[in-house]
Amino acid sequence: MKKIIFLTPSGAWPGFVLAGMDQISATPQSVKELLLTQVNSPEIGLVVLDERLSSSLPEGLLTHLDHQYPGKVTILPSPIAADTSFALEVIRQAIGYHIRIQG
Repeated sequence: MKKIIFLTPSGAWPGFVLAGMDQISATPQSVKELLLTQVNSPEIGLVVLDERLSSSLPEGLLTHLDHQYPGKVTILPSPIAADTSFALEVIRQAIGYHIRIQG
């Protein structure tokens, strides 16, 4: 059975471990190497990358990985963005079109 790995900033430790998942803490400097190692591992079925780390990756890397390994990498929204995104989705479904909230 393949594993699911969560790559998160150190501030998110031990959140997923407490839920019984495999979690690796990454820094902006180490995230690229850790991501590539996990994606290339035959034991890993899914790599969940915390959105806060994705800005540290070279431009185009996630797109490249998505083409090379479809469905193997997904982005976990940051806690701040998740609340806003959820609220926007509820509003979109209620009124039938997309809106922008500026703050």
